[in-house]
Amino acid sequence: MESKGKSQLSTAISASRWNTYRPMLLLASSLATGAYSSRLIPSEFFGAMLVLGVASFISLIACAWFRWNFLASVSFALIASFAIGASASIHAQNSIGLDGISPDSSVSCLCEGVVSGVPQRRRNGCSADIDLKNCECAEMALSSVSGRARFFASRAKLLPQEGERVRFRCRFFDSDENDNPGKFEYGRFLGSRGIGATGMIYGQFEVIGEDSSILQRAINWARNNIAASIPTSISEERRGVIEAVALGKKDLFSGDLRREFSAAGISHIFAISGLHVGLVSAFIFFLIKISIGRISFLLLCMPVQRIAALATLPAIWSYVVITGYSISSIRAGIMITVYLFGMLVGRRQDLLNTLAIAVALILLIMPLSLFDISFQLSVTAVLGIAIFARRFEIFLKARCVGFFKSRWARRIASSLISTSSVTAAATIAVSPLVAYHFKIVTLLGFFTNIVAIPVAAFALVPAAFIASLVALFSQWLAAVIWHLVAIPAGALLSISNFSAEHGSWGILNFAPTALELSLLYLFLISISASDILKGRSMRFILPAFFALLLLGDALYWRVLPLFETRLRIYFFDVGEGQSALLRLPGGSDILVDGGGNSGENFDIGERIVAPALWSMGVHRLSAIVVTAPKVTRFKGLRYMIENFSPEEIIVGSASGPDADGAEFSSFLQWIKSEGNALKVLPAEVTREIRSGVGFEFINQMRDFGARRGEYSISLNIIHDEVNILMQGDSARAPVPSNALLFAASMGKYDVEKIERSIQRLDPDYVILSDERPRWVRPFVKDSWRYPEGIIKTDRDGMVEAVSDGSDISLRFPMRRSASRPVPFQRSRG
Repeated sequence: MESKGKSQLSTAISASRWNTYRPMLLLASSLATGAYSSRLIPSEFFGAMLVLGVASFISLIACAWFRWNFLASVSFALIASFAIGASASIHAQNSIGLDGISPDSSVSCLCEGVVSGVPQRRRNGCSADIDLKNCECAEMALSSVSGRARFFASRAKLLPQEGERVRFRCRFFDSDENDNPGKFEYGRFLGSRGIGATGMIYGQFEVIGEDSSILQRAINWARNNIAASIPTSISEERRGVIEAVALGKKDLFSGDLRREFSAAGISHIFAISGLHVGLVSAFIFFLIKISIGRISFLLLCMPVQRIAALATLPAIWSYVVITGYSISSIRAGIMITVYLFGMLVGRRQDLLNTLAIAVALILLIMPLSLFDISFQLSVTAVLGIAIFARRFEIFLKARCVGFFKSRWARRIASSLISTSSVTAAATIAVSPLVAYHFKIVTLLGFFTNIVAIPVAAFALVPAAFIASLVALFSQWLAAVIWHLVAIPAGALLSISNFSAEHGSWGILNFAPTALELSLLYLFLISISASDILKGRSMRFILPAFFALLLLGDALYWRVLPLFETRLRIYFFDVGEGQSALLRLPGGSDILVDGGGNSGENFDIGERIVAPALWSMGVHRLSAIVVTAPKVTRFKGLRYMIENFSPEEIIVGSASGPDADGAEFSSFLQWIKSEGNALKVLPAEVTREIRSGVGFEFINQMRDFGARRGEYSISLNIIHDEVNILMQGDSARAPVPSNALLFAASMGKYDVEKIERSIQRLDPDYVILSDERPRWVRPFVKDSWRYPEGIIKTDRDGMVEAVSDGSDISLRFPMRRSASRPVPFQRSRG
């Protein structure tokens, strides 16, 4: 028995069977499972998981030493990797945060720290990650602080450089995002990068010293030389592309340009990742291989492939450093290093084994990378290429290459098929994950990438790398090369512009749940596993089974609203402004307001409201109601109108009484120019019945009054015996009683208005949406207090109100605390 176990073990780990059994793939999967399960394991169990991992590892060594059962060895290996992954991830999560200070958003702090990473210029300021050293806050004396925080500076004119020690005045604020379905978990995203707090800087950075090493100063010098060598005569958009691939900077990308890249499916080309590191390493590798192949005496010392691999290693890490060594580029560098190291030791390369080793190393070094979107996309893309690319290539070449008689034509066709096979494999693999995180799938991306990736691979990235090297020695010669680099940059911009103008048909808004994501990948796995399934019928039964499950799921979301008899209203947490979705019996959906802010770099409709609707299965709207000509009501609606095709947009007036009025008028003109149906309500009560639900539009937008805020549409919704009033800005809505009152607040006058409405209307529940920016609220010393029992979306997250016609109930699906907030109840004596 022992000899049999020893034979099995030696067979599994032998070099000849390494690529057949792929043990590292199993161990990496176990390590990743342990890291993911850390979200479910309390932090107090860190010691227990660490002891379990060490004990299992010792048991594994004992099994191998004493030649025990093979199955026991595998079990101990899996347990050890699971426990080590969980303990490493728990430790990393516990280390996130600031030690020595409890961030309080209501007080101002004077802090010092060292800039970590490359600060990013934004449209309305800049952002910088800073390793804090000490802080002095309000009544607290100067204290030592450790931890990394991300700060936003709206007034900073000069960006500090990495490694500089800076002093600044700031306030910390909560990094939690708005609590709605489909939200982007910004706090977890920052945590995966080791950032434990966020804050706002007021005024300028004061550089008080430099804590950087000689190496860091050399890196800063190189980056500055490269940036200075890029001619300003090149157009801003092309310079933006060049800086993105050469320095990892995206300062010159406007919001519209980013959306064009995303719609075209080529935004990954402009974010330093495995694609760029892989292209640079391939370019250097083959360049050195061709060069050394002509030097005969070097061929006698070492195989050309090993020399090229050894020389490529410093080149790729130089590129990673120059481009700002982002987390994604470091991970890509580790993957490429593992691959090249396999060449150096003479190991026959297997992409899945290389990926597994790289993933295991990354999770041991940076355990929280598992929760990073870029890491998930990179690993999934490589898996897709390893599993599907070769199959697509064989299938297409067998059917297409034979049509060409010329040798050059066959060679070109073969190259195009290889490129398109890799693109198709990666696109198919990452599409479900992209839909899960970003709520969009770009079908056009497959075709654009067939053109865009060769442009980036054979022109843009290699030429930018050469120009960067030349810039360290000659600025004027580098400037000449940058003008040549601008040609492929312009080609990518042309692809993006063409896709934006003609590719709207290729954009699919899709927001799968975690269960649907699992079904999609099980479907892909069942297709990839068809080769190992016995029998022709089994190769089709398993994929067909998962395909039927996916079809049933799609029909469920389509058919379920048709049989709904209750009225459901979802009050979203939009952070600034208000927005609510009415789901009427029978499947009609009406959106009331879309939130908004005065800034240009964050679209509440695009980032908050639209993902929430897609996550709820809503893709079309029967109507959009704008209750007031204020940016906090309509600014987020442009994106909603473009993507949800409402049958009509209902407003109360074509203008407003203050500065928002001009922007509102421009918004209405845009609606008309796009051919959308615009309905302006008369200055009176308009009554309608939609899907058995009564609507009273109480329009007071033409009576602006003396006070700002006394103009809006008040919407009274009547569902049999239940009344729901969306009060808008007016405190004079002539409605006698309500089951629920929904209002927005921005100051003391609004609080007084709400109190008067509560006394007059006597509602069962009161829901409040705060129109002040989330980061401003803690800084304002409110001398007033809201009545007890009011439900606030910024505190309780999205609120769902369900009416069956006789009673109304509330649900808090996104509430942050385990305790349910006490609803406002007033006796009807």
